[in-house]
Amino acid sequence: MVKEPVKVESLLTQLHQLIDQHSADNDSLMSGGKLGLIVYYHSLWQGYRDNTYLDKTYALLDEVLNHMNKATLELEGPSLATGICGLTSVINLLYKDGLLDIDIDEELARYDDYLYHQSLQLIKEDKLDYLHGAFGIIKYFTDRLPQSQTENYLRDIIRALYEKCVVTKHGIWFRNIFLFGDGQINFSLTQGQAGFLSVLTALHETEIDPHKTGYLLQQGIRFVRHHLREVDLIGQDWSFFPLTTSEAEDEKKYNNRLGWCYGDLNQVSLFYKASFVLQDENLKQMADLVGGSSLMRKTNEATQIDDIYFCNGTAGLAQYYYSLYRYSNEESYLEGWHYWINETIKRLEVVLHEESFKGRETRMLEGLPGVALVLLGHLINEELPWTDLLLL
Repeated sequence: MVKEPVKVESLLTQLHQLIDQHSADNDSLMSGGKLGLIVYYHSLWQGYRDNTYLDKTYALLDEVLNHMNKATLELEGPSLATGICGLTSVINLLYKDGLLDIDIDEELARYDDYLYHQSLQLIKEDKLDYLHGAFGIIKYFTDRLPQSQTENYLRDIIRALYEKCVVTKHGIWFRNIFLFGDGQINFSLTQGQAGFLSVLTALHETEIDPHKTGYLLQQGIRFVRHHLREVDLIGQDWSFFPLTTSEAEDEKKYNNRLGWCYGDLNQVSLFYKASFVLQDENLKQMADLVGGSSLMRKTNEATQIDDIYFCNGTAGLAQYYYSLYRYSNEESYLEGWHYWINETIKRLEVVLHEESFKGRETRMLEGLPGVALVLLGHLINEELPWTDLLLL
């Protein structure tokens, strides 16, 4: 079980104080900006129901909206992580929680139109990345439903994806040249097939164009499943799925990472989600096998875990196991949740003592806010809605 709640509360108090002492130097969602802090304080309000945090949420939102009205937004392009999609996603999150008394369709109309055209261009350019490309926008539009114009946008986007996918004898896949350029197929949540197909799972549920989304989802998963391999525990080859493969599928790269950003759990969560939507018990069984096997992996060699943060560290892994429990009701995942929460607590004490967190006070994925929200969720035994922005 997790260490005593008093210790967790003490660590959370320290984290909250450190984050409070720093202001964001931009408006972004994922790069240490104000939108990320809005999500952080909104989540604290949801967890504690202390209106102090709601006041901070509104104050930061006012700063961002002031920049928006003056056309001085410190955002870059259309993306979820650093751009306009981060802004619209946060406004939509607060609106759905009943915190904004606005006509959201009117307020976001020009931004939605911009994101629609940008998403089509990004698809055309093979820039499909979830955090920095088209699929973050697609996820946002899916969350905006039901809304008639959004449905029209998504219908066109689905058609563009259908025409752009790469068809092989093993299924279909999508290029993403954002970080890696041409020549390789990425399987991860943030930059690859697991993230793209997770978004398509939710999109397929909307039944906007079920023939096309069903084809993309089923054939995409068939492609991912084709790359399942037998692991070699003695040889310390722990990963069931590659991180990348060449377009010719003859040069596969494996990494034993277990984490939010990439690794086998990306495929596990995808299979659980898709098994429900597609009513495919075989997918659930595969997820049970790969996910259950991952619980044995606790050493640095078997996980490549070397920090406490959300993106590649213990906090993100802990949150992932709770999400897998929520998808599957497999109680064994709670053991993984408790184990990696305890690892986060143990390592966090060292990080705070050594002050090695400096420069990470406002960064959601690679800093203190993500760690704090994971610990808060564990303390109150609840997964707060902010994790949906991260496909959990």
